[in-house]
Amino acid sequence: MLARRLGPIVVACLAWVTLLAGCTTSTSPQPVRAAPGRPDTARPDTARPGPPSSPWRVVKKVGFFDGPEVNFAATSATDAWSTWVTTSSGPGSPPATPQAVERWDGTAWHRVAVPASLVPHVRTSISVATGSASDAWIFSWKWPAEALRFIDGHWSLQQIPSWVIRPGADKRLGVRSVAFSPANLWVFSLGIDGRKDHYAAHYNGRTWMKVTLPGIPGEVSAVSASDIWALAVSAGCVGCNWAASEVMHYNGRTWSLVRLPAAPVAAGTSVSYGSLTAAGPSAAWLVRTVTPGNGLGTTTLMHLSRTAWTTVSFPSGVGPLIPLSTAQDGAGGLWMDGVYENPAGFVSTFHFSGGKWAQRLQGHSGSSLAWIPGTRRDWAWDTSGTIYRN
Repeated sequence: MLARRLGPIVVACLAWVTLLAGCTTSTSPQPVRAAPGRPDTARPDTARPGPPSSPWRVVKKVGFFDGPEVNFAATSATDAWSTWVTTSSGPGSPPATPQAVERWDGTAWHRVAVPASLVPHVRTSISVATGSASDAWIFSWKWPAEALRFIDGHWSLQQIPSWVIRPGADKRLGVRSVAFSPANLWVFSLGIDGRKDHYAAHYNGRTWMKVTLPGIPGEVSAVSASDIWALAVSAGCVGCNWAASEVMHYNGRTWSLVRLPAAPVAAGTSVSYGSLTAAGPSAAWLVRTVTPGNGLGTTTLMHLSRTAWTTVSFPSGVGPLIPLSTAQDGAGGLWMDGVYENPAGFVSTFHFSGGKWAQRLQGHSGSSLAWIPGTRRDWAWDTSGTIYRN
């Protein structure tokens, strides 16, 4: 979600990364690419490593995609799903893969075939959730009253109540779904109109229920079935930087509010939040952006430990650092892909651990990260259709 909210600046930055990859004289390491002809089911332990000192390595080359929309869900070290949808294809480009569904079984990523009649649901997917190795959900923006479900090796359409997925204040659909078992699925409609009820949809394996939320969800990040976090926002467009004063937390029984510290700013200056990253029952990460009326915004990393928020400055560079994606590392630290506001706009990978930042040699090129629950590892994927792991 954050990458979509960054607007033309980041789009231009990422475009520069692509255009200059083959001709730049920069000393910045180039992204790792899968070897031509490498089998799609390459074992992670034998996957080609990234540059020296980089913990990231290529695990799967999904196919050629041009600006793909990717939905990703990981439940454990042996269960993850992703959907890939091509959004455009330029003249002279290789034939793009129109859509794909991928599944991780603990050993390798495999392409999952979808019946032709159900492919349109993949092509219009906006969220994917997996509750076990044999159960997955795909939600579509075009058919919000039904979900594509994979159970024990078979696909089927499952009807869902019309109130489960609702349009945001700008009438678009923004959805975050999280599953923990076939009988425990949450669906959040993001950025809904503030005049409507604030609730999440919860499926218990038999019925759908409305669960009242103390605020409008803007972003959602989960650690477990009893540890879910959401950014409480004012009503606004799906894909914007959110104005917020609180975050919401679910402890397995009830939802509660956790206030954000006040950020005194001058008149005409806006404060927004994004990149919410859950890290435990009383721990979370959040990025705050302060933007004056006549200048570029500055970003600060915020960390919640128990009941106290602290702030962490980002590594200094040429211009402000724009976080593209964040994910916890499973050991109290944080991984982040970001880009400095400079003419080149190269994406860098940073790791915050033990109170210090380290800029890692880039073993992947992209702006999307996801923690693998129960481990100290993460997934990453880029706009070329490549999946990485650290």
